[in-house]
Amino acid sequence: MKKLACTTILALILSVTTTASRGAELLLAANNWPPYVDSGLPGNGLAIQIVTEALKRAGYTNRLTIQDWSRSLEGGLIGVYDALAAAWYTEARAEVFSFSEPYLFNEIRFIKKRGLPLTFSNMSDLDGLRIGVVLNYAYGSDFDDARNFMRVPQQHIIQNLLMLGKGDIALTLGDTRAIEFQLQEFMDSNVSRFEFLPKPVSTRGLRFAVSKDRPDHEEVIAAFNKAIAAMQADGSYDKILAGYDSPPVGKK
Repeated sequence: MKKLACTTILALILSVTTTASRGAELLLAANNWPPYVDSGLPGNGLAIQIVTEALKRAGYTNRLTIQDWSRSLEGGLIGVYDALAAAWYTEARAEVFSFSEPYLFNEIRFIKKRGLPLTFSNMSDLDGLRIGVVLNYAYGSDFDDARNFMRVPQQHIIQNLLMLGKGDIALTLGDTRAIEFQLQEFMDSNVSRFEFLPKPVSTRGLRFAVSKDRPDHEEVIAAFNKAIAAMQADGSYDKILAGYDSPPVGKK
């Protein structure tokens, strides 16, 4: 009887220890999305720097996998990963993930070749156009639900920008900081050929999303939100952000 009791207690101790160890590490997924996520940038990019620092303050370590968005999202949905490091909220995703408060904001705007007579004030202005999009991105309900134009899907923003330069599509869209980074990095000599349309399609809050398969998903999110607030209060958040300021498209 004593032996059984000792064995049971030992098993419980090992179980608790293992659970605590597993819980302190998060398996993160993110898509390659410079300057937010990129293994070639300091701290793996702006978003990852912010997320990693917040998790560290909250008492978590992480292992990051960077791949295309479709695989990151699918891996999070089926439980391969504990969390998505940089995701936009949708109601469908909220059925599977617990979302943090936004830790960055993304202004989504159309970009065109300079001089083309294209304007945007509402979705009807897009009638019949070919528009480059990135697979499985949630640009905002108005755009996502519209059916009066043709979507030309790609895996990455740069593919859409190259198509835009060739005239294969009329417009593409995305986060302004990400588009500016791609143009400066890969199409530097042609930056002045492009211009953003002035009206945003949407403004999206970039969030940390934890799989609801984790029993402690609410605890992780609460700790993350608290850590972000502390970073904003002590100036460390602004210091990270300042390292990624870039000149606007067409102005160098």
